[in-house]
Order: sequence, then C-alpha cells, then structure tokens
Amino acid sequence: MFSKKLLGRFLQFIKVINCYSKKEIFISLKLNKAYLIYCDEKIEVVQKIEIEYDEKTLCFGFEYNVVSDIIGKNGKEIKIILDSSKNRLEVGTKNVFFRTRKAFIKNNPISILKGKKISSVFLEKKTIKKIKERILNFKTSNKENENFINICFKKGKVLVFIYDQYRLLYCSSLSKLSNTEFGISIPNSVLDSLLKLLQYSSKEVIKIDIYRDYIRVFVNEAIINIKDYGQININYKSILKKSKKYSSVILKKEALYDFLKIVKIVSKRKEDSISITIENKRVILKYKNNTGEDVVSYIETNCSVTKHTNIVLNYKSLLDFVKLVKGDFIYLIYKNSNSKIFMHPSDEFFLIYCLMPLVT
Repeated sequence: MFSKKLLGRFLQFIKVINCYSKKEIFISLKLNKAYLIYCDEKIEVVQKIEIEYDEKTLCFGFEYNVVSDIIGKNGKEIKIILDSSKNRLEVGTKNVFFRTRKAFIKNNPISILKGKKISSVFLEKKTIKKIKERILNFKTSNKENENFINICFKKGKVLVFIYDQYRLLYCSSLSKLSNTEFGISIPNSVLDSLLKLLQYSSKEVIKIDIYRDYIRVFVNEAIINIKDYGQININYKSILKKSKKYSSVILKKEALYDFLKIVKIVSKRKEDSISITIENKRVILKYKNNTGEDVVSYIETNCSVTKHTNIVLNYKSLLDFVKLVKGDFIYLIYKNSNSKIFMHPSDEFFLIYCLMPLVT
C-alpha cells in the first residue's frame, strides 16, 4: 500500500511527464526508496522518494491515466495496492476499488547511460523562468525545428533562440553560474518538463551534465536524461548582424497590438499580410482581405524620414512577437522594403526578433 507522501509525489510526477507520448509509467520499490519512472526512446525522467519500505525489490508498470484521475478526485482517502500474485493493481477508497490487470511486474526499465562527460554547467531557477517567459510559448512554422529550443551557454550569460525559415526570436539572460561555453538544441517538451519539476524544487540551482550521446539534468531528487538532443546548426550571430545603414522607428505597443487583434478577427487565414508604411512623423498600418474588408491604423511617431518605406509582413508572425512584449514601446529597425527587419522592446535589449518581409 502506498503512503500519502508517495501519492502526492505521484500526482506531481504525472503533471511533469504528461506532455510525452507514452501513457505508461513504472514504480520501482527498493530498500527505503521509491522511484517513479517514465522512459521512451527520447527521454527518461526519474523521481526518487524516501519511503518506509523493507520488503523485496519490486518494479511494476501501468497506464497512469485512470489511476491519476482517481487519486486526484479522492485525495487522502485513496489506497493503491499491488497484488503481485494476480498481477493486478487496485486503486480506490475504503469502499470502492478500481482493479486492472494491465499492471505488470517488470525489471527496472532505467537504462544505464554511460559515456565520457564533455562539460557541466549550473543554472539558476530564475534564468530558466526567464527562458520560459520569452521562448516556451513561441511557435514556429518549420516542422523540422518547431519543437526545438537552442541554448548557448557562455561565461556569465545564457543565450536562447528559436527559429524557422522566416524568423528568429532571440533572448539572453545574465547568469553568474554559467562558466563554460557550448550549445545544445533540445525539444520544447523537455524544457516544459524541467520547468514543471522546478515548481516543486526548493533549490534555486540545477545542474546540467553534457555527454556525447545524452544530457543529464539534476533537479532535487529528480533526474532527466535527454537522449533527443543535437548541436546548434545555424549561425545565429550572422542572422542578427545588421549594417550601419539601418534606421529605426518607435511604435506604441498598445496601438500596434490593437490593430493586430482586429486583423486577427477579420482575417480568415494565418498567411495573410499587413503593410507598414513609414512616413515622416507617422506610421500607417493597413490590412485588406479578399472580400474587400480592410483595417487601417495611424500611429504617431517621432521619426523623421525623407523617403517613405513600405514593408509587408505576415500579420501572425508580427502578432506572435507583440504578445511577448511587456513594455509600452517597440523599436522597429529596418533598411528597406526587402531587407530583414529587427524588433525589440524599447526598455529591454535582451530580446530581439528578426523577421523577413514578404516579397511584393
């Protein structure tokens, strides 16, 4: 029978691994320890829990969906009993039990990952949270890279970016503990799991070990072995580099956001575009759909230009970035109608958005 402590950790563990494809977990019981285990071909997540247990070593697996729902709705009254003689798992209250024969006895499924450690780094919890705020909910359109986040560790700094063939979102954060230099590309779901584990962590620091074939992350009594990772394969520095011929204009974030929200209501297609016309002392935003409906907005600005510039952008790509900005103003940095543009909040230079205009 499981203790209340193990039941609570069980529910926490389900929240952590619920984003992965398999709906099966293992519980391994050893002397005074219980291990909650999820594993597939890409990742392993292991949570160690100190318990009172002095019987024989035992490991069993089961589909957690129904079990976690029953535990969550009944709280402290729940009991879980494994009947090894009948290969049966029982879950329920004092009077009602759910029984399943889908539970099965099995050897410990944790693979023994070995290899030479390439590097290690420590990261503060607040740095991971900054990454979440800026990157995690940003979606790209490139199927090859849509689920991957690129992280570069440098001395005193952590750089993170996500990209597709049309745009790149980049942010950086200071980190006193980052003391080495290397770059990795990991699935978005891995970072999501890491953030969920940090919610239950009392420590402010996590450790990351880099091996040739996998990455190992330590968070309190939990370990994540990431087998699905790669090296960064684009030169983000060259993408972010701009010449001296670029000009800039400051836009009110609220005015730009209001325009894009109306376009989203009127537009029926994610690939629809808007035009941004930069004139002396103002910027004109325009959208028109196939049925003749249009949206126009005039934003006063302090820019002084002698030549008008018209830039056509995908409205959804622009909206994705504006939603991330917390300040009142956004810098739009441009060269001409066909060159890449850059955007960043006026009060924050650690967040940069590089976007390619549409050909007109």
